[in-house]
Amino acid sequence: MTKIHKIILIACSIYFSSTLSSCTTVKTVAGTGVAGCVDGAGLASTFNDPSGVVTDPWQNIYVADSGCNKIRQVVHGPNNVTSYAGTGTAGCADGNVLTTATFRSPVDVARDTAGNYYVADQQNHVIRKIDQGSGIVTTVAGQCGQALLPPQECQEGVKPCLVKTKVPDVVSVKVALFSSPSGVAVDNVGNIYVADYGTCSVRKIDTKGVVTTVGKKDGEKVPAYATCCGQCTGPFSYPTGIDVDAAGNIYVVEYWGHKISKIAAATENITVLAGSNWGYKDGPGNQAAFMHPYHLVLDQATGDIYVADLGNNRIRKIANDAAHTVSTLAGDGVLGFKDCTSIGSSVKCAEFNHPRGIEFVKKLLLYIGDTGNNRIREIDP
Repeated sequence: MTKIHKIILIACSIYFSSTLSSCTTVKTVAGTGVAGCVDGAGLASTFNDPSGVVTDPWQNIYVADSGCNKIRQVVHGPNNVTSYAGTGTAGCADGNVLTTATFRSPVDVARDTAGNYYVADQQNHVIRKIDQGSGIVTTVAGQCGQALLPPQECQEGVKPCLVKTKVPDVVSVKVALFSSPSGVAVDNVGNIYVADYGTCSVRKIDTKGVVTTVGKKDGEKVPAYATCCGQCTGPFSYPTGIDVDAAGNIYVVEYWGHKISKIAAATENITVLAGSNWGYKDGPGNQAAFMHPYHLVLDQATGDIYVADLGNNRIRKIANDAAHTVSTLAGDGVLGFKDCTSIGSSVKCAEFNHPRGIEFVKKLLLYIGDTGNNRIREIDP
């Protein structure tokens, strides 16, 4: 900790005692900043493109470490980093978490109420499960290495790029195909929701092993298609992040749409909560601007949403008010690395480098997968 940082903390303490206000701190809990896959003490460990993060009830952090092809664990307290699942070799093998199982660029991880973990295994185009009891990794849905794509002749340029492959509305997990799944969430009864980037759709994997597409506009199902030339047509503009509340409403990050949308549980109707265009602007949701937001997390108690705004190198908040007011919680927008403490409810002095992952813990403690900095960061009010 620098001398300036210590002075600010002392000032915060005095300010807090005299005004009943608060100080907000951004600090690093794991990672040296150098790309690598070394376990050990938090600030001596290394990560390689860490992305989605989730916590358990003991505040241990689980990180989808894309470049290491692993799920890593940061133990709360000593902040020791260990490999939780994956041998580190790129692949798609099921089996024991550390001796057999392999992943290929996992980008998100979610936890169910029983303590099992689900992984968006992006380059394998599948959803994987880490069983908390047995320590076995299995493939829940999708076919390893097979993406939902248009016909091969279209990809090779034999046919026009207008050729499409429809995403099935209903299909069994045994034959379902995904395309670069980038976000995963689990509701209270065990249904799994997937932000399926390559098909521009949200997919639901229910407890009976059925995969459906979800999302309607004006009461009508919005069909999704995979097309060639790296394009897709669907209800969302390349979704990457997803979360679900206790009532079953689904919240979706649209990476190329630069907005946050909601799928209503009762009707499946899609509404835009925040984001009007590409850029950076706080304010009412319909006027606010994001730049390639990646993942989000919901405060289940208040309904507020926190967003890793990758392109703006900031952490943003969408308030659960009538206007869905957007504010900046942390980050000055400069692509870089800086921890800091400031008086008040935001830390605009901090710097991030393309943050992707974000996890909320009670009392507004946030953990960030700071991808470009190869670090895990903490925001503490």
